[in-house]
Amino acid sequence: MDVTVSYYPKEVKLHYLKVFFQIVNGKPLIINLQGETLHRRAQLQLLKDTYHLPPVPIGCEWAVTYPIEIKNLGITKLKYQIDTALLQQMNRDNFDFRIFEI
Repeated sequence: MDVTVSYYPKEVKLHYLKVFFQIVNGKPLIINLQGETLHRRAQLQLLKDTYHLPPVPIGCEWAVTYPIEIKNLGITKLKYQIDTALLQQMNRDNFDFRIFEI
């Protein structure tokens, strides 16, 4: 399955996109994407346009990791932070099992 999302913002602000995936007779996966449009002097870029996440068997002893590197190509320094509150809540809702971690 390939999923392509193209978005062309017109102004500098926060943007939100909720993505819902569900396999037939499977549990749904909801991904909340949030981004902030940068001024023209700042430019962040993903190193690849497409990330293929391989299937993961149930019951693996070790967590599978998918690194996604973001590079600053702009002329200004950028500060960023990752809000892990939703990830922590999801883990708490699943009996403190680490479903996602950063």
